[in-house]
Amino acid sequence: MSSTDEPKDLKAITALTFDGSSNSLDCLSELYILQEAAARWAFDTEKDIEADEIRPSDMFDIIAGTGIGGFYAILFARLNCTIGQAIQAHQILEERLFASEAWSLKDRIVCMEVLEAALDEIMGEFGGALDIPFKESKPRTKGISFVVNDSSVDTCRLLRNYRSRGSPSPPCSIRQVIKTSLSNGDQIPAVKIQEEYFSSALDRFTNPTQILMNELGNAFPKGTMVTCVVNIGTGTPLPQPSNYIVGSSQLPALLQPSQLVANEFASLCHELGPFFFRLVAALTSPRARSLDKAYSQLKGMTMTYLNSQEAITRLDGLVGALVKQPNVVSVQRLGKGTRFLFWL
Repeated sequence: MSSTDEPKDLKAITALTFDGSSNSLDCLSELYILQEAAARWAFDTEKDIEADEIRPSDMFDIIAGTGIGGFYAILFARLNCTIGQAIQAHQILEERLFASEAWSLKDRIVCMEVLEAALDEIMGEFGGALDIPFKESKPRTKGISFVVNDSSVDTCRLLRNYRSRGSPSPPCSIRQVIKTSLSNGDQIPAVKIQEEYFSSALDRFTNPTQILMNELGNAFPKGTMVTCVVNIGTGTPLPQPSNYIVGSSQLPALLQPSQLVANEFASLCHELGPFFFRLVAALTSPRARSLDKAYSQLKGMTMTYLNSQEAITRLDGLVGALVKQPNVVSVQRLGKGTRFLFWL
């Protein structure tokens, strides 16, 4: 379809997704990557603002994540946090909960007590409220945390801060959504929302990008034009030859499930050029006696990746897509399905 055929009533949007990870510290790398992308976005849009002070809700129309990635999506989409605040929030959880003896011992009762106290500390720092409805009537940015119902763990459920044409999200508070996003079954048990129990979808839906694309028809029922999809993950990916993933069948056993999802999705739209961007730093577990040194090592590994030619090319491409919106994907909902219409 040519640009002259573009429907006139469709909204052009940008989307951001965060992978989950079983290693909580690794996920902090995702925020460092976002921080670098935001700094470049601010420079190209001539905004006089530090990267720490940028709110991703100013950059993206819909943000989604799994596990700790879902926690990030809530911070940015529902609580309108800055990147600096999200880094601080993660560090509070890391220091109070993930690095605690109770976490190592899988003491559920103590872990839940520590989590509640950590969330209250975070909100005390930011001046927000958690015991209010997650869903908003007119959200500035749409946000999703991907979870599973304990009675049907193979089906991904979406906790949304907006009304949707899809299967309804149960009414819940921001606090409940955060606890559900962090629920792993070992340290944090499933969370009861109304009459059902929910936990993180991390084990089965690490990368939420494809599910998010299928949800867009519900999130924007009149149809939408997606100009940029950014997927930030953690781990050790195989090198990719271009500024967007084109899919690969080589050595699939060495690829993380999240990378396989990214490759599969990118193969659907590889002819679009710079439309889908995956950024993921190659990490090894920091070996440090203190969390401050672990943070420093993690940031160093992330910056090594961000200074690579591969990452620079992808960052330039995604910022160009955010600012100039050179390519468009139309998503229109038809009956019970979602149809993708591509054009340059």
